[in-house]
Amino acid sequence: FLNYIYDNIFDVAESEEEAIVRIAMYIDGFDMSMRDEFEKKRVFEYDGQNYEFNYFTTPIEMDEVYLAQLKNYTEKEKEIITSRHNAVTLFTEFTSNFRNEFKMQCLIASIICDDTLIVIDDSAEKVMNYKFVKKIGFAKSEPAVTDLYSVQIVFEDEKIWYHTHGLIRYGIPELEILNSKEELYDFHWTTITVLAEKMLYEIDENDTYFIGYLKEDFPLVVTHIPWNEALKKYPKEILGGYLDREAAHNTNTHVIFGYLTPENLENNVISKLEEYDNEWSNDPIFFHTTEETERRSECAKENFSYVKKYFDFEKENVSIKVKLLDDKDGYEHIWFTLLEINDDGTFKGRLENTPFNISRIKKGDIGIYSIDDISDWMLYMDNTSNNPDIVYKLD
Repeated sequence: FLNYIYDNIFDVAESEEEAIVRIAMYIDGFDMSMRDEFEKKRVFEYDGQNYEFNYFTTPIEMDEVYLAQLKNYTEKEKEIITSRHNAVTLFTEFTSNFRNEFKMQCLIASIICDDTLIVIDDSAEKVMNYKFVKKIGFAKSEPAVTDLYSVQIVFEDEKIWYHTHGLIRYGIPELEILNSKEELYDFHWTTITVLAEKMLYEIDENDTYFIGYLKEDFPLVVTHIPWNEALKKYPKEILGGYLDREAAHNTNTHVIFGYLTPENLENNVISKLEEYDNEWSNDPIFFHTTEETERRSECAKENFSYVKKYFDFEKENVSIKVKLLDDKDGYEHIWFTLLEINDDGTFKGRLENTPFNISRIKKGDIGIYSIDDISDWMLYMDNTSNNPDIVYKLD
């Protein structure tokens, strides 16, 4: 379900007729011969597939979960958002082609509701900027996996409880990490998001996932178990315990555990993630799925004009990730600091990290690489950073 906050009813399609016309104007392949069926079931054909959706207007109130996500909006925008009490709610059925269906949902919303500030993804309990939703809908590349759900973080007495919202609509359980701490934020946030990515695209029948290395020769192999089984391994008063689940987080949600050694994996002996706390290196390696890596590369190339524009002014603080052949005839994606962009489709970069499986180069080496081989990039400015998925903020 996606909710679209609007200023008044005339900001949205005023009739079913207008909604059909708007969608037909913007979506290539819209089959007007299906019009009668569309008016009854709201079904349309796009890219050789049938999509079914529905929408209705409904009252809405902004609760504290959503209000907390408005920190990047101006005071005037916050005033407008919190003073509105109506929304258009759009819902669609998700199947195995969930990422494209989420993209289509954003596209339909961008067409029907073309004058709004925010979009609320109810299933993910997430506030999305309307420009971001429009960017997803009209982009050539698909949305990032992390756009499809949210990771919420609860702090209490220097402890952190991570839990997702929105994964369950794709047929997998929500995921959690218990008893974390602030200094492990980057590691645990990446652990939960990479595992979600693996489960969405490379689901293992034994629920065992090799998602990276904490450090050299220390693999990170994880699994997940139902929350009620997991809590038996923690003190009763833990953050995320039974008392925190009376109203929510008490259905299909699982807690992440790991296998510390190959022997533990063989004997199915699981460990809490806090048992890894002293093992993390400064540069752990995480393995993304082929689907997400290819999507990131497509998005990075589609939006590379932002890198050129920013680099023309800054000449620094730009990192580019490049896909390079490794020593085992596979590929490794590694980061370079951008030093120069050439007119022949290449760039000069300085290697930021020591490669894992590429012996011919080392940290600090400078080389010339093709823009065709980039798989991601990052623009650093002040205390923020921008990547291809959120670069709409610079418009």
